[in-house]
Amino acid sequence: MKKLLVLLSLISIVFVACKTDFELNAAYKETTVIYGLLDQSRNVQMIKINKAFLGAGDANAFAQNSDSVNYNPADLSVYVEELKNGAVLRTLYFHDSIITSKKPGDFTTARNIIYVSYAPLDSIDFTKIYKLYVVNLKTGNIATASTGLLEKTKYTKPATNNNFISFVNSPSSPSTNGVYSDLATGWTTKRNARTYQTNIRFYYNEKDLTTNLTTLKYVDWLQSPKESASLSGGENIIQNVSGQGFYQLLGNVIPEDANVIRHCSHFVFTMTTGADDLNNYINVTAPSGDLNQDKPTFTNIDNGIGIFSSRNSYSMIKYICTDTIASPRLCNATTVSLKELVEGKYTYKLKFQY
Repeated sequence: MKKLLVLLSLISIVFVACKTDFELNAAYKETTVIYGLLDQSRNVQMIKINKAFLGAGDANAFAQNSDSVNYNPADLSVYVEELKNGAVLRTLYFHDSIITSKKPGDFTTARNIIYVSYAPLDSIDFTKIYKLYVVNLKTGNIATASTGLLEKTKYTKPATNNNFISFVNSPSSPSTNGVYSDLATGWTTKRNARTYQTNIRFYYNEKDLTTNLTTLKYVDWLQSPKESASLSGGENIIQNVSGQGFYQLLGNVIPEDANVIRHCSHFVFTMTTGADDLNNYINVTAPSGDLNQDKPTFTNIDNGIGIFSSRNSYSMIKYICTDTIASPRLCNATTVSLKELVEGKYTYKLKFQY
């Protein structure tokens, strides 16, 4: 009987405890969310600044409320100090602007506020530090972060004095037997840059046979990123680009259209480098392949969350079917890469011409 009374007493305590009211939402603590990448290869620098929100109700509904995710721009002072050896050389002020091209999603597309600066960044002295300040003039909350800038990374391969690049190494094109050649791209790493990624943009002219109008179009071919072994620079990296993959890509993404003819134009190779913090952020937030979806949080923002880092881009034009962009000519039919484009098994339905 005593054991029964003890058990009943414990059950009673549990149920009484469950009746106790408690507040699910703790007192609100301001959290500034920042995403910004400085890039001196661009004419404008942009920083996205939002606030974390908390409230009783549907979080999806809050996310669609502009006031829940955006600060009042009048309440914020956003600026970056350019520092050298700890001394402030100049201050770059950011002002609010509106982006109208945001795709629909979980968060509101109304008043999609971004903070911008048109002040040029130093492309010569890479010992400088850029420190971001996001000051809430209403609450006094200050979020900060720092980054350096990155040098341009230029390609050492393919050779810049070649007018053509080759994706086929057999003159018996079209390659019914898959005789393709990989294209070697190469570069030397720069100090403080960790991640390197090549995008190959293939331009082609498409003529509408009904209207006789010609439009310059392109296909982007993003290569997998490569990481440097250290941040000291001077490492030579080679990355092979699949020749067969190039023709397969075009066959998959360019639509068949009986009402057009196409001519290849040229390639633009773009190298984008990223700092170590950016690389860490990408690796931490990348989708995982296992069942555990709990991810660690990476941030380099003091008194906030997000990422403030740097990147740099460099573009190089490689011609395959033009002498210059302003003076195009058709390639000779003996150019095997062009012949593969016109007659090859992956692209012959796309109506490319010599």
